Amino acid sequence: MVYIESLYTEIYISPNGIVGLGERLPDAITSLQKLNRSAIAVYYAPVSEGSVYFRSTSSDQHLLRRLTRYINKTFADSSEFTTLQAVIITWEGLQNTERDGPATFQVSLYPLP
Repeated sequence: MVYIESLYTEIYISPNGIVGLGERLPDAITSLQKLNRSAIAVYYAPVSEGSVYFRSTSSDQHLLRRLTRYINKTFADSSEFTTLQAVIITWEGLQNTERDGPATFQVSLYPLP
């Protein structure tokens, strides 16, 4: 996967809403500024409970076509883009320790060909 002009062959999913790129994330992340590695902070918060699910596909053509249509519709300069692979990560029912109520959020990553 190419992200900010760098190639990554592995991703690491943190239960507190961070996706690490290329290097395993530490168990306890106290500061994003001190992380010193490439990461996507989808929803960085202290959480408890909940579940994390992920799916990687390059063979579900129905899903890949649907994602391609969505990207082409959303981004004006993406008419030539075709989704060949997708990684979808969902954090479901995570309880933020500083707020009431659970949170569910998702990120979809599309490697460039």
